[in-house]
Amino acid sequence: MRCVQELVSLFVLAIASNITVVGGTTRFDQEAADMELELRRPQRSWTNIVFTTIANEIVDAGIARDLTEAFVLVIPAFAYHNLLPREEGVDVSFDSDTGIDGGTGYPGHPNAGTSSSVVALA
Repeated sequence: MRCVQELVSLFVLAIASNITVVGGTTRFDQEAADMELELRRPQRSWTNIVFTTIANEIVDAGIARDLTEAFVLVIPAFAYHNLLPREEGVDVSFDSDTGIDGGTGYPGHPNAGTSSSVVALA
C-alpha cells in the first residue's frame, strides 16, 4: 500500500504544480482545534472542501485508511506550491522557484523547475 500512496502523492504533486488557486469553501474546524489545545499549544485548524473531497476519494479507493492519512498524501503538495487557503490578513509564502532543495524544485519531482500551463482548482 505504501507504493500506491507514494504514486498518489506524486500524482497530486503534479496536479498541484498546474494550479494557480484552490477554490472551494474553507472553514475553521473548532473540533480539531480543540483537540490541538490539549497539546498545550493553541493551533488553528481549517478544512477546505476541495482537499476534503480529494481525501475522501483516496479513502474510498482504499489507498488510505482514513481522512487523516489521505490528507498526508494531498496537503504537502499544495503547501509546496503555496496553494493552501490562508486566513485573511496572514501572508505566508514559499519560493517554489528555488524549492526546498536549493533550486531544483521538489526533490525527486520529474518536472521540477519546468514551466507548465496553470489552472484553478475549484
